Amino acid sequence: QAEIQKNAAVEQLAVFEPICSAIGIYNSLDEKSRAATKNIFRTVSPDGFISCGVQRDSLANLWDYGRTLAAYGSEDCLKIDQLFGYFVSLYNITFEQPVYTLIEPQKGERFDEDVHVCMTRGKRISVVSGVLLRGYRINGKTVNKALVK
Repeated sequence: QAEIQKNAAVEQLAVFEPICSAIGIYNSLDEKSRAATKNIFRTVSPDGFISCGVQRDSLANLWDYGRTLAAYGSEDCLKIDQLFGYFVSLYNITFEQPVYTLIEPQKGERFDEDVHVCMTRGKRISVVSGVLLRGYRINGKTVNKALVK
């Protein structure tokens, strides 16, 4: 009986792991980044964090802030990318067909200017060596290209 209850509790906790992880990522942002995203995440409660993050305007603003961080070489852009991916997945749950599709380049992939933006200053690349911020499409139309190095 105790083992069954323990397993049920573990299953219930697993449901909350993604939101706990996302809040942990947000809290690990530097103070400047947390302050800059206050217009997106207006409250720190889990419910408020989710409801603010999944709004379409919030998704666009979060990605735009990630682009700014990538341009300045901040490692927080990688955390913003993780948050963006999380909120895109939540947003897409509410639709029969996903509205957002992430552009997810892989290391070693050929650089393609149709879906990639090179973020190495003054240097051209032919192969992706890293991803700073995934791009995205809305209903199949590319809105923002992936930022790569």
